[in-house]
Amino acid sequence: FWVFDGYNENLCHYDFVDDHGPGGEYHADGKVTRHTDIELVREVDIPSHMVKNQSTGKLYICDTKNGRVIEVDPSTAKFVKNLVATNELLTSYREFNGATVTPVIEGLKKPCGIALRENRLFVSDYESGILHVIDINTMDELTEFDTGQKGNTGIEISKEGEIWLTNYEK
Repeated sequence: FWVFDGYNENLCHYDFVDDHGPGGEYHADGKVTRHTDIELVREVDIPSHMVKNQSTGKLYICDTKNGRVIEVDPSTAKFVKNLVATNELLTSYREFNGATVTPVIEGLKKPCGIALRENRLFVSDYESGILHVIDINTMDELTEFDTGQKGNTGIEISKEGEIWLTNYEK
């Protein structure tokens, strides 16, 4: 799974190889890849969600503090060096750089929730309450909706096309 590592302000991929069940703490067979050249900045107390396009492998990431959403193609990244894990044993802990990063939308207040349905990316803005809809083929914003609700965090699109939002402040 992919993680926006807010503490180190970059992108990581975790592969724990085998599921060790609830509460499983054994990670010595795990593999971690850190993308240190993708600079992400966390906003305290506001999540920065991401979604993966399963057909292309590209990631769409809310970079909340920087007020933007980026597309990351990790398939273009190259190995840089092995890293030393300080907190746990791992099979591998590696640094990669060079993933292709493309701006999707910039100038948002605090993008937070994100969902992908077909070629439409839905991004909720925590601060403004606006829901942006972007065509991922052209990176054009198709429309926006003002929900009237500051604090929108998570977003999901049902199979029927219904848009569901979670809200931290309501």
